[in-house]
Amino acid sequence: MTEESAQAKRLFDSEKWDDAAAAMQRVANGDTGDDEGNKQLAAYHRAVALHHGGHLDDAAAAFLAIAGRPAHLKHAEALLWLVKLAEAAPVVVRGMAFYDLSSASRFNGPGQLDVHEGALFLMGREREERGQTNDARDFYGRVATTSRWYAVAHDCLDHLAPLR
Repeated sequence: MTEESAQAKRLFDSEKWDDAAAAMQRVANGDTGDDEGNKQLAAYHRAVALHHGGHLDDAAAAFLAIAGRPAHLKHAEALLWLVKLAEAAPVVVRGMAFYDLSSASRFNGPGQLDVHEGALFLMGREREERGQTNDARDFYGRVATTSRWYAVAHDCLDHLAPLR
């Protein structure tokens, strides 16, 4: 890790979100000479900083870029943030194409059920938008009746074309 990268991390840890996002951008771009792993971590930390700094559209774009790279060190964690951003930045639905049921299952446990259920719903929406109605139906149908996502998932399920 270069000194500039370490300084960017200190800004992040100090919750100086705008400064951290700018510093992390330099690292992620490769302007600091850091290796690929540090560049990937910086891209992720930049996205988190953008979210905390209230730059939701920019955060969504940054997390979508990570979602589009399954080999990214923080690919799985990006799903959590995309679910968090879904209500504020509906464009995140596009990023669900890079995730599957096993991705959502990572969050199927105590304290993260909302993320799990939100991911299922969003994956259903993405599949529906691509015309994959059977896959969409499967994802919607997996949303638990106790979830805050259930009503909207059930509504989407009701409006899907009938099975052929």
